[in-house]
Amino acid sequence: MDGVLDPRSTSTPRRRVLGGIGFGVVYGLAGCLGYTETDRRTATEEFSVSGDSVDRVTVRGDDGETVVRGWDGADVQVEATKYALGETDLSAVTVTRDVTDGRLSIGVEVPGGFSFGPSGGGLEALHVRVPRDIQVERIAIDDGTARVNEVRGNLELSVDDGDIEAGGVDGAVDVSADDGEVTVGAVESVAGEIGDGRLRMSEGASVGDLTADDGDLDLAIQGLDGDVTIQSDDGTVEAALAPTLDATVEVHTDDGSVRVEDGILDDIETTEGTTRGTVGTGRGRLTIRIDDGDVRLGPLSTAE
Repeated sequence: MDGVLDPRSTSTPRRRVLGGIGFGVVYGLAGCLGYTETDRRTATEEFSVSGDSVDRVTVRGDDGETVVRGWDGADVQVEATKYALGETDLSAVTVTRDVTDGRLSIGVEVPGGFSFGPSGGGLEALHVRVPRDIQVERIAIDDGTARVNEVRGNLELSVDDGDIEAGGVDGAVDVSADDGEVTVGAVESVAGEIGDGRLRMSEGASVGDLTADDGDLDLAIQGLDGDVTIQSDDGTVEAALAPTLDATVEVHTDDGSVRVEDGILDDIETTEGTTRGTVGTGRGRLTIRIDDGDVRLGPLSTAE
Protein backbone atom coordinates (compact mmCIF):
# COMPACT_ATOMS: atom_id res chain seq x y z
CA MET A 1 0.00 0.00 0.00
CA ASP A 2 1.31 3.48 -0.84
CA GLY A 3 2.84 5.26 2.14
CA VAL A 4 3.24 2.14 4.37
CA LEU A 5 6.60 2.14 6.12
CA ASP A 6 9.17 -0.53 5.25
CA PRO A 7 8.59 -3.42 7.70
CA ARG A 8 12.35 -3.95 7.77
CA SER A 9 12.99 -0.48 9.12
CA THR A 10 14.45 -0.25 12.61
CA SER A 11 13.25 3.32 13.17
CA THR A 12 10.72 3.34 16.00
CA PRO A 13 8.51 6.00 17.55
CA ARG A 14 10.22 7.09 20.72
CA ARG A 15 7.08 6.77 22.85
CA ARG A 16 6.66 3.08 22.12
CA VAL A 17 10.24 1.91 22.71
CA LEU A 18 10.55 2.16 26.47
CA GLY A 19 9.48 -0.83 28.50
CA GLY A 20 9.57 0.66 31.98
CA ILE A 21 13.30 1.55 32.14
CA GLY A 22 15.33 4.62 31.20
CA PHE A 23 16.72 5.53 27.80
CA GLY A 24 20.35 4.75 28.61
CA VAL A 25 19.53 1.36 30.13
CA VAL A 26 17.29 0.35 27.23
CA TYR A 27 19.83 1.08 24.53
CA GLY A 28 22.64 -0.51 26.50
CA LEU A 29 20.66 -3.71 26.97
CA ALA A 30 19.59 -3.66 23.32
CA GLY A 31 23.23 -3.98 22.30
CA CYS A 32 23.87 -6.78 24.82
CA LEU A 33 20.81 -8.73 23.74
CA GLY A 34 21.61 -8.46 20.04
CA TYR A 35 18.51 -6.52 18.90
CA THR A 36 18.24 -6.86 15.11
CA GLU A 37 15.84 -6.13 12.27
CA THR A 38 14.18 -9.50 12.83
CA ASP A 39 12.93 -8.25 16.23
CA ARG A 40 10.44 -6.01 14.44
CA ARG A 41 7.33 -7.78 13.23
CA THR A 42 4.33 -6.46 11.29
CA ALA A 43 0.88 -7.64 10.33
CA THR A 44 -1.98 -6.10 8.36
CA GLU A 45 -5.61 -6.30 9.43
CA GLU A 46 -8.72 -5.37 7.50
CA PHE A 47 -12.25 -4.97 8.80
CA SER A 48 -15.44 -3.04 8.17
CA VAL A 49 -18.10 -1.56 10.44
CA SER A 50 -21.70 -1.29 9.28
CA GLY A 51 -22.69 2.26 8.48
CA ASP A 52 -26.15 1.53 9.90
CA SER A 53 -24.69 1.60 13.44
CA VAL A 54 -22.47 4.67 13.01
CA ASP A 55 -23.08 8.37 12.46
CA ARG A 56 -19.71 9.75 13.73
CA VAL A 57 -16.09 8.59 13.51
CA THR A 58 -12.95 9.43 15.50
CA VAL A 59 -9.49 8.16 14.53
CA ARG A 60 -6.33 7.88 16.61
CA GLY A 61 -3.49 7.39 14.16
CA ASP A 62 -0.42 6.86 16.39
CA ASP A 63 3.06 7.47 14.92
CA GLY A 64 2.70 6.04 11.43
CA GLU A 65 0.81 7.12 8.33
CA THR A 66 -2.90 7.83 8.70
CA VAL A 67 -5.24 8.37 5.77
CA VAL A 68 -8.93 9.19 6.25
CA ARG A 69 -11.11 9.80 3.21
CA GLY A 70 -14.72 9.80 2.21
CA TRP A 71 -16.10 7.21 -0.17
CA ASP A 72 -19.40 6.18 -1.77
CA GLY A 73 -19.76 2.86 0.07
CA ALA A 74 -22.19 2.09 2.89
CA ASP A 75 -19.74 0.86 5.56
CA VAL A 76 -16.63 2.19 7.28
CA GLN A 77 -13.65 0.24 5.96
CA VAL A 78 -10.35 0.01 7.83
CA GLU A 79 -6.94 -1.35 6.83
CA ALA A 80 -4.27 -1.19 9.54
CA THR A 81 -0.64 -2.31 9.59
CA LYS A 82 0.57 -2.83 13.15
CA TYR A 83 4.07 -3.61 14.43
CA ALA A 84 5.70 -5.06 17.54
CA LEU A 85 9.26 -4.76 18.83
CA GLY A 86 11.52 -7.16 20.68
CA GLU A 87 9.75 -8.88 23.55
CA THR A 88 6.27 -7.57 22.71
CA ASP A 89 3.95 -10.17 21.21
CA LEU A 90 2.51 -8.91 17.91
CA SER A 91 -0.88 -10.40 18.80
CA ALA A 92 -0.94 -8.19 21.92
CA VAL A 93 -0.86 -5.03 19.79
CA THR A 94 -4.57 -4.50 19.18
CA VAL A 95 -6.27 -2.36 16.56
CA THR A 96 -9.29 -1.10 18.46
CA ARG A 97 -12.82 -0.35 17.27
CA ASP A 98 -15.57 0.70 19.60
CA VAL A 99 -19.07 1.93 18.79
CA THR A 100 -20.78 3.91 21.55
CA ASP A 101 -23.96 5.91 20.97
CA GLY A 102 -23.30 5.96 17.24
CA ARG A 103 -19.66 7.06 17.54
CA LEU A 104 -17.04 4.71 16.07
CA SER A 105 -13.60 5.14 17.67
CA ILE A 106 -10.61 3.59 15.91
CA GLY A 107 -7.13 3.36 17.43
CA VAL A 108 -4.49 1.03 18.87
CA GLU A 109 -3.65 -0.47 22.25
CA VAL A 110 -0.10 -1.52 23.11
CA PRO A 111 0.75 -3.58 26.22
CA GLY A 112 2.99 -1.96 28.80
CA GLY A 113 4.98 -3.38 31.66
CA PHE A 114 8.60 -4.06 32.60
CA SER A 115 10.99 -5.34 29.94
CA PHE A 116 14.73 -6.14 29.88
CA GLY A 117 15.04 -5.25 26.20
CA PRO A 118 13.42 -3.20 23.45
CA SER A 119 9.66 -3.62 23.42
CA GLY A 120 6.49 -1.90 22.35
CA GLY A 121 4.58 -1.43 19.15
CA GLY A 122 1.99 0.64 17.38
CA LEU A 123 0.63 1.44 13.94
CA GLU A 124 2.75 1.85 10.85
CA ALA A 125 -0.26 2.69 8.72
CA LEU A 126 -3.97 3.24 9.23
CA HIS A 127 -6.27 3.77 6.25
CA VAL A 128 -9.94 4.53 6.92
CA ARG A 129 -12.69 5.01 4.34
CA VAL A 130 -15.80 6.73 5.68
CA PRO A 131 -19.20 6.88 3.92
CA ARG A 132 -19.94 10.46 2.90
CA ASP A 133 -23.07 10.71 5.05
CA ILE A 134 -21.11 9.89 8.24
CA GLN A 135 -19.36 12.72 10.08
CA VAL A 136 -15.67 12.61 10.96
CA GLU A 137 -15.30 14.30 14.37
CA ARG A 138 -11.66 13.95 15.35
CA ILE A 139 -8.32 12.81 13.95
CA ALA A 140 -5.30 12.65 16.27
CA ILE A 141 -1.68 11.65 15.62
CA ASP A 142 1.56 11.79 17.56
CA ASP A 143 4.73 11.87 15.47
CA GLY A 144 3.26 10.46 12.28
CA THR A 145 1.60 11.94 9.21
CA ALA A 146 -2.05 12.20 8.27
CA ARG A 147 -4.04 13.06 5.17
CA VAL A 148 -7.75 13.84 5.29
CA ASN A 149 -9.86 14.21 2.15
CA GLU A 150 -13.51 14.57 1.19
CA VAL A 151 -15.10 14.11 4.61
CA ARG A 152 -18.08 15.73 6.31
CA GLY A 153 -18.52 17.24 9.76
CA ASN A 154 -16.91 19.75 12.09
CA LEU A 155 -13.46 18.26 12.50
CA GLU A 156 -10.91 18.48 15.29
CA LEU A 157 -7.31 17.90 14.22
CA SER A 158 -4.85 17.09 17.02
CA VAL A 159 -1.12 16.63 16.35
CA ASP A 160 1.98 16.45 18.53
CA ASP A 161 5.14 16.46 16.39
CA GLY A 162 3.64 15.11 13.18
CA ASP A 163 2.14 16.63 10.05
CA ILE A 164 -1.49 16.75 8.92
CA GLU A 165 -2.97 17.77 5.57
CA ALA A 166 -6.73 18.27 5.41
CA GLY A 167 -8.80 19.30 2.42
CA GLY A 168 -12.29 18.86 1.09
CA VAL A 169 -13.79 19.06 4.59
CA ASP A 170 -17.48 19.94 4.54
CA GLY A 171 -17.38 21.65 7.93
CA ALA A 172 -15.28 23.73 10.31
CA VAL A 173 -11.78 22.66 11.35
CA ASP A 174 -10.41 23.19 14.86
CA VAL A 175 -6.65 22.72 15.13
CA SER A 176 -4.63 21.72 18.18
CA ALA A 177 -0.91 21.32 17.41
CA ASP A 178 2.27 21.33 19.47
CA ASP A 179 5.39 21.11 17.30
CA GLY A 180 3.67 19.70 14.24
CA GLU A 181 2.59 21.26 10.96
CA VAL A 182 -1.02 21.48 9.80
CA THR A 183 -1.97 22.34 6.23
CA VAL A 184 -5.62 23.09 5.55
CA GLY A 185 -7.17 23.26 2.09
CA ALA A 186 -10.84 23.58 1.19
CA VAL A 187 -12.78 23.86 4.47
CA GLU A 188 -15.55 26.07 5.82
CA SER A 189 -13.52 27.73 8.59
CA VAL A 190 -10.35 27.36 10.66
CA ALA A 191 -9.67 28.08 14.34
CA GLY A 192 -7.47 26.67 17.09
CA GLU A 193 -4.14 26.73 18.92
CA ILE A 194 -0.57 26.19 17.72
CA GLY A 195 2.50 25.75 19.92
CA ASP A 196 5.86 25.80 18.12
CA GLY A 197 4.54 24.34 14.90
CA ARG A 198 2.93 25.86 11.83
CA LEU A 199 -0.57 26.32 10.46
CA ARG A 200 -0.84 26.95 6.74
CA MET A 201 -4.05 27.62 4.81
CA SER A 202 -3.57 26.68 1.16
CA GLU A 203 -7.04 27.94 0.18
CA GLY A 204 -9.22 30.79 1.36
CA ALA A 205 -11.73 30.17 4.16
CA SER A 206 -13.30 31.93 7.12
CA VAL A 207 -11.17 32.08 10.25
CA GLY A 208 -12.04 32.08 13.93
CA ASP A 209 -9.80 32.82 16.90
CA LEU A 210 -6.23 31.53 16.51
CA THR A 211 -3.43 31.40 19.06
CA ALA A 212 0.23 30.56 18.52
CA ASP A 213 3.25 30.49 20.81
CA ASP A 214 6.48 30.41 18.79
CA GLY A 215 4.72 28.89 15.82
CA ASP A 216 3.89 30.49 12.47
CA LEU A 217 0.49 31.23 10.97
CA ASP A 218 0.15 31.41 7.19
CA LEU A 219 -3.47 32.40 6.64
CA ALA A 220 -5.80 32.87 3.67
CA ILE A 221 -8.69 34.88 5.10
CA GLN A 222 -11.85 34.93 3.04
CA GLY A 223 -14.23 35.71 5.89
CA LEU A 224 -14.49 36.06 9.67
CA ASP A 225 -16.30 33.81 12.12
CA GLY A 226 -17.50 36.71 14.29
CA ASP A 227 -15.08 39.22 15.78
CA VAL A 228 -11.76 37.41 15.45
CA THR A 229 -8.52 37.68 17.43
CA ILE A 230 -5.29 36.19 16.15
CA GLN A 231 -2.56 36.12 18.76
CA SER A 232 1.08 35.08 18.53
CA ASP A 233 4.13 35.42 20.75
CA ASP A 234 7.40 35.03 18.82
CA GLY A 235 6.02 33.58 15.61
CA THR A 236 5.20 35.12 12.24
CA VAL A 237 1.68 35.89 11.06
CA GLU A 238 1.24 36.15 7.30
CA ALA A 239 -2.37 36.93 6.38
CA ALA A 240 -3.69 37.13 2.84
CA LEU A 241 -6.93 39.12 2.90
CA ALA A 242 -9.67 38.65 0.31
CA PRO A 243 -10.91 41.89 -1.32
CA THR A 244 -14.46 40.77 -0.45
CA LEU A 245 -13.64 40.82 3.26
CA ASP A 246 -15.58 43.47 5.19
CA ALA A 247 -13.69 44.30 8.37
CA THR A 248 -11.73 46.76 10.45
CA VAL A 249 -8.23 45.35 10.86
CA GLU A 250 -6.08 46.23 13.87
CA VAL A 251 -2.53 44.99 14.37
CA HIS A 252 -0.91 45.42 17.80
CA THR A 253 2.78 44.67 18.28
CA ASP A 254 5.38 44.98 21.02
CA ASP A 255 8.85 44.51 19.50
CA GLY A 256 7.66 43.02 16.22
CA SER A 257 7.28 44.56 12.77
CA VAL A 258 4.23 45.13 10.56
CA ARG A 259 4.25 45.22 6.76
CA VAL A 260 1.11 46.01 4.78
CA GLU A 261 1.21 45.73 1.01
CA ASP A 262 -0.19 48.59 -1.04
CA GLY A 263 -3.93 48.55 -1.61
CA ILE A 264 -4.73 46.01 1.12
CA LEU A 265 -6.15 48.42 3.71
CA ASP A 266 -8.00 51.70 3.37
CA ASP A 267 -7.87 54.60 5.83
CA ILE A 268 -4.65 53.39 7.43
CA GLU A 269 -3.72 54.89 10.79
CA THR A 270 -0.45 54.14 12.54
CA THR A 271 0.33 54.96 16.15
CA GLU A 272 2.95 53.54 18.50
CA GLY A 273 2.52 49.77 18.41
CA THR A 274 -0.77 49.84 16.47
CA THR A 275 -1.69 49.77 12.79
CA ARG A 276 -5.36 50.16 11.86
CA GLY A 277 -7.20 50.11 8.54
CA THR A 278 -10.31 48.80 6.82
CA VAL A 279 -11.30 46.37 4.11
CA GLY A 280 -14.67 47.19 2.61
CA THR A 281 -16.90 49.15 4.98
CA GLY A 282 -15.08 47.83 8.06
CA ARG A 283 -18.14 46.11 9.44
CA GLY A 284 -16.43 43.14 11.09
CA ARG A 285 -13.36 43.16 13.31
CA LEU A 286 -10.05 41.37 12.88
CA THR A 287 -7.48 41.93 15.63
CA ILE A 288 -3.92 40.63 15.38
CA ARG A 289 -1.75 40.78 18.50
CA ILE A 290 1.92 39.83 18.42
CA ASP A 291 4.88 40.20 20.76
CA ASP A 292 8.31 39.73 19.16
CA GLY A 293 7.18 38.29 15.84
CA ASP A 294 6.33 39.84 12.49
CA VAL A 295 3.01 40.52 10.75
CA ARG A 296 2.59 40.72 7.00
CA LEU A 297 -0.69 41.57 5.28
CA GLY A 298 -1.13 40.88 1.58
CA PRO A 299 -3.83 40.11 -1.00
CA LEU A 300 -5.77 36.86 -1.36
CA SER A 301 -6.55 36.06 -4.95
CA THR A 302 -10.18 35.08 -5.49
CA ALA A 303 -9.67 33.99 -9.10
CA GLU A 304 -11.11 30.59 -9.98
